Amino acid sequence: AAARLRGRAARRDSRPWLAGLDFPALVGGATAVPGSTRAVTAEIVSCLKHPELTVFDDVGHLPNLEAEAGFNRALGEFLLRHAPG
Repeated sequence: AAARLRGRAARRDSRPWLAGLDFPALVGGATAVPGSTRAVTAEIVSCLKHPELTVFDDVGHLPNLEAEAGFNRALGEFLLRHAPG
């Protein structure tokens, strides 16, 4: 746990970069990821201009593998909503 916290503290702050994105962004949150709380996810979402949040309950770092059907559904719906033309 301590190593994870040191690694997170050493990362560059992405919030200004996220705030500069001016297109829809799908944010996938997972409730079974230690250290990545709903508050952390909410902070990421608050930085984006056009966020869409999908939360995967009881899923860890790999929602595309741990909740394949739900992940594919969320991604497919997002892509259809934002497809050009």
